[in-house]
Parts: sequence; C-alpha cells; structure tokens
Amino acid sequence: MKRLKQLRLLVVPMLFSFAWLFGCADVPSTGPDTPVFNSEFRFVNGDPGLGSVGVSVDGASAGTIGYTETTGYKTYPSGKKSVSVGSDIVSLDLTSEVRGTVLFLPKENGERVAFRLSERHTYDPANVGSVGIEMAVIDTASGQHVADSVYTTAGTKFRLVNAAIDTVVDVHIIGEDIDLGDGTVLENWFAEGGFEYKKKTDYFEIPAGEFTVYVVNSGTFDVLAQTLVNLGDKRNTSFFVGSATTGYEIVNLQDN
Repeated sequence: MKRLKQLRLLVVPMLFSFAWLFGCADVPSTGPDTPVFNSEFRFVNGDPGLGSVGVSVDGASAGTIGYTETTGYKTYPSGKKSVSVGSDIVSLDLTSEVRGTVLFLPKENGERVAFRLSERHTYDPANVGSVGIEMAVIDTASGQHVADSVYTTAGTKFRLVNAAIDTVVDVHIIGEDIDLGDGTVLENWFAEGGFEYKKKTDYFEIPAGEFTVYVVNSGTFDVLAQTLVNLGDKRNTSFFVGSATTGYEIVNLQDN
C-alpha cells in the first residue's frame, strides 16, 4: 500500500507540471499571413468612336483616356476584376505577377471588347540585353544577298497588334543597314504578314535603334499607316488602330 500511495503522490505533481508548461506555451492565435499576388496593367483606348472615357477597376479610378491615349501602369491584386469603361462593364482576369496592357476596342454584339496582352512577368528584368539575330549579308557593290550571319548586339523587342476592324495587314520594320566594313552590310529589315483583326506578331528581336514601321494591306505595298520609332533596350508594342472610315494610325508604347 505504501508504494501505491507514493506513485499517486508522484503522478499528481507531474500532471500539474504538464498543465503549467502547456498553459505557458506561446501558441499562435492565427496562422501565417496569406500572400498577396499582384498584377500590373495599363489601359489603352483603341476605339475611334468611344471618345474620352473614364476607366475604373473594382470601383477605383484608373484614369480618363481619349482615343489612342493610355493610362499609366497600376498595381492591382490579381484575379477577376470588374472594369468600367464609361457606361460599359467588362470582366477581366488580371493574371498574377504579370505586367500587361488592356486595349479597349469597338463593341461587338452590344458588348465592349477588351483585348488583353501580357508583356512580361513582374519579376523579369525590363531590359532586353544582348540578342543574336540572323540577318542577311548584302554585297554593297552588287546589292546581292551573299550570305546569312548571326549578329549579336544590344537588342530590343518589338511587336505589332492589328486593332483595326476588317483589315488584314503585313508589317515591315526597316532600319539603317549595318556596315560591316568589308564591302558588305547587314540588311536591317524585318517583316511578317497575314495579321487579321485582333491578332498580333510575336516580339521581334531586333537591334536597338531607329526604325520606320510600315503597315500595309496584306500581300501588297499599299501603305495604310507608317511611323518612326526609336527602340531602346526595352520591349515595345505598336497598335494599328482605326478603320477605312475613320482613317488608320499607329500608337507606339514602350512596355517597361
């Protein structure tokens, strides 16, 4: 009986000790903070019939933009957003950690069209850096194409979006030839064709510098619009907008 009594006396203090330890433990009352994922977007007015219009995202103003004008980039929590364009409402999914542009176009079937483009991940560098480009080597005396060469240089990226209704276009990007100093030059000229309404080129990797951009009726040399662009070391997008009725123009934007 004496051993049993001692065991009981030993258990009781141990129970009090455990209760004291757990009572004093620092147990968090809440879990870790939920990470916030953001996106960065700007808005462009590409509808010649829209006029100057206010834009808001989930009720917060993003600015007022006239035809061919753009808001600056703003940071938004990613996910589904209700975007007001004047009296029109569009639903947009702003992808997490993506920097991009939303282009407002004329209505279709009574609904405002919002064309969304991604530019880069927000954690990627804005600068393009050096690029290796395959270019044609031209003999300066004869003007003949004699070879192809991969030219590595400080580069830029350029693309064109066809946002003009009922047109199919080709794009030509022409810069000054690059003199190699041995009687040959690199032909600084790029082209791609067959772009319907709401289609875009991929980013062209080209040398940084000054270029003339021509947008022509597909398969012809009928120039619909042209613009001079000075392309630095960042991504660039040009929007071909308008119609045969309102006229065409090119809006040049740097994708920072």
